[in-house]
Amino acid sequence: MNARVAFGGADLIDAWLGWVVREPHTLLVVVPALGVLADAVVRTAKGRQPLRGVVLVGVGISLSVVASSVTQQAHVFALGDTPTGTLQSFVPYALFNLVPLLAPLIVVLLSLLALRAGTPGISGAFVAAFLGVGMIFTGLVGSAAMHLDALGLVGTVFGEATLVYVVYGAVLTAIGGITLHAGSVTGRALPDGKVVLIALLGFVATVLASLPHYVAGFLDQPANAATGFDDSGLVGVTNLIVALGHGLMLLTVLGFIGLVIASRRGEVLADRYRLEQPA
Repeated sequence: MNARVAFGGADLIDAWLGWVVREPHTLLVVVPALGVLADAVVRTAKGRQPLRGVVLVGVGISLSVVASSVTQQAHVFALGDTPTGTLQSFVPYALFNLVPLLAPLIVVLLSLLALRAGTPGISGAFVAAFLGVGMIFTGLVGSAAMHLDALGLVGTVFGEATLVYVVYGAVLTAIGGITLHAGSVTGRALPDGKVVLIALLGFVATVLASLPHYVAGFLDQPANAATGFDDSGLVGVTNLIVALGHGLMLLTVLGFIGLVIASRRGEVLADRYRLEQPA
């Protein structure tokens, strides 16, 4: 009888738990992506991370979004009537939207440093992980922009685009992680060249599935709605491009699965990611 009283039941539960699948909180789910990139660059360069402790600090910064589980709401920065009011709005905005940006930024920059310090080179695992973390970072930057009250982007498809950037970035990084450990786990390393091509296809798919909705957000296309708005003109074009992007991401995933299956039946390749010394 009272099953639907708490949190409004299935109809209103999203109002309470929507923050779980909203940036920057989703960084908690994809934080392993940062570790995959840090590991991939060390194995690719056949060296050591000169600032390993700082990398760990960067990963740890991502835990700052845990505080969002306390507030369970989005924090929008709006100019107040007084400097104090503006500061009161900016502090929580910076804590929940700007500080998390440091996590992927630090890992990306120090990964490039490690690549330069070792034997510079490009590998399938590194390309996939680097592009994946780059997409995650792009989604978080978009989320920070969305929570600027002056832009009026909250409640538009701009928010959906940030989520797609993060999720598809995680998919790309997962491809890098599987490539990284396939040789040691299955005894069959994946061909680097084909992994790079798949990663590039996934990168294009992610951009096409996300960036057009950034544009549509500025055109006031509402979020979570398939009808009730003008789908003509530029808005309609952006939605078609987004659909194409999702289709390409499906092709990316299927292509990688096919590559893994084919590698089980093909010739044995040398595993370039096998570590000769601790990272």
